[in-house]
Amino acid sequence: MRQAQDGRRALRLKGDAQANLLTRALANDPHFGPYMAIPGKDNGFDIDGLGVRDLHFSGDDLYILAGPTMVLNGDIRVFKWPAARPLLAANREPVRFEAALTESVPLPHGRGTNRAEAICDLPPALLGGKARWLVLYDAPGADRREGEHTVFGDLLRHD
Repeated sequence: MRQAQDGRRALRLKGDAQANLLTRALANDPHFGPYMAIPGKDNGFDIDGLGVRDLHFSGDDLYILAGPTMVLNGDIRVFKWPAARPLLAANREPVRFEAALTESVPLPHGRGTNRAEAICDLPPALLGGKARWLVLYDAPGADRREGEHTVFGDLLRHD
């Protein structure tokens, strides 16, 4: 276990080379269970598919980072699904079609580079009390790299 200067620690779920607590719990899920036997990249559970790059809740709203997966090129955007948390908690259908999605933020991208891969909330204390997301990119282009060990992402404002 490693600890950052501010006290945060990186932890790992208990498990072995075949499964961990999360993959065992999802094995019985009606949505994910049938797909858990398919190998994921980097020996992890892979939720990419149907153009979903990452998911992030902010309160009850769900933000969806969407765009081409793998090495395909195309537009990458963040969509907002208002009040998704209670709707998803009550959902018992294997597929849900949702018309309430709104396009929130288009993100920069290149051809073969700078494909948004992950989005996360940054603690407001790090940014003077302002709410911001950090977006990180797969295959960062030269404009997102500095030297051998530095890669730049984007900070996005959110409500």
